[in-house]
Amino acid sequence: MSEQPTQDDKTIVKDYLALCVKNYGKHPTDYQKGIILGLECALGFIKSASSPQPEALPPTTCSPSYESMKTTEQIILQFATEQWGEKDLSGIALKLAEECGEIAGAIIKTDEGRSSYAELDKEVGDALIVLSQIAAKRGTTLEALRSQRFNHIQERVSQPSLAERLAMASTQS
Repeated sequence: MSEQPTQDDKTIVKDYLALCVKNYGKHPTDYQKGIILGLECALGFIKSASSPQPEALPPTTCSPSYESMKTTEQIILQFATEQWGEKDLSGIALKLAEECGEIAGAIIKTDEGRSSYAELDKEVGDALIVLSQIAAKRGTTLEALRSQRFNHIQERVSQPSLAERLAMASTQS
């Protein structure tokens, strides 16, 4: 299986999205809105994954024995592969889209008083597990990605990096 999405992947998601929108009509249920949102997220992921990707990001070292340790992301990917079989990035993206739809549905239900934040937390946790699989496939961790992006954003707005903020917070305690 290819790691890069194919034109068929894009067509399948586009067609399914169009079919869902058509069948759900003008007043989709919360669940149906979640599915539509998830498919839109998947289509965005597939489009971005179709552009040239850099090689795997180097993992952040957290101890001298890092190389011999499995990251949480690697353990999750191994478990998911054992349970549900090997998936390429496009397959994982579709699962992420489903989870994003479930998050959206949980937020709507919580706002309407039909669910609790515990359900929302569960759905966010499910999405993080799927994101962990993507990170492991890319040879990195969620922690490394989050830190890199946060530091980049902070530099852009001339704010202290995450590491600097943590250091400042520990000296203030």
